[in-house]
Amino acid sequence: MTRIPGSRKQPYVFLIHCIPAILLSFSCILSDFARMEVSDFETKTEEAWENSIQMTNTEYYRGYNMETAAAWQAAETARIATSLSRGSTAQAAEETTTASYRQTEEAPKPPVITGISFPAEIPGNQSTIIGLLYFTDPDGDISRVDYTVISATNFGAGKDEHPKLDSGSWTDGAIKIYVWCDGQQTVTLQAQMFDKAGNSSNQMRFTFTCK
Repeated sequence: MTRIPGSRKQPYVFLIHCIPAILLSFSCILSDFARMEVSDFETKTEEAWENSIQMTNTEYYRGYNMETAAAWQAAETARIATSLSRGSTAQAAEETTTASYRQTEEAPKPPVITGISFPAEIPGNQSTIIGLLYFTDPDGDISRVDYTVISATNFGAGKDEHPKLDSGSWTDGAIKIYVWCDGQQTVTLQAQMFDKAGNSSNQMRFTFTCK
């Protein structure tokens, strides 16, 4: 049997030639595995980042919504309070106006002296002379007439607490003035009317001479 020289070394040579290929394949496997790990890590990192962003946005919008709701509630409360305040003010103003109107309508109105008719000269012998005092009084409740002496020599002031109607009515008429004089003098009197509520009229003067 003939031996072929070096035939024993051929398997080792084949093995030596295969080692680089095996190493290359193993390196590729490791590289693919590393890429897979990196890719998985990146995916997980991206998901974690997205979750973080989502949670941050959720918390942000939740806080924003709460602040917005609180601001809206405060604004609505202020609006309602303002509306109620305006309503109360308007109601109070209306009540004041109504009360003032009622008071104006119901309050007694004072009488007004519109004129006096009296002789310029009367006898000074204590004879009673009658004149007329013209007036208006919406309430028709005249109670008295005061006659104040402005100037005179011998003449006393007087009050007519029971005025007598001469013509017209107690809302628009004329009452009598009773005057007598003692001695020669010039007299100036001032008349003023009063009603039952205590309201006073305007004042009006008249002058006459006693002879």
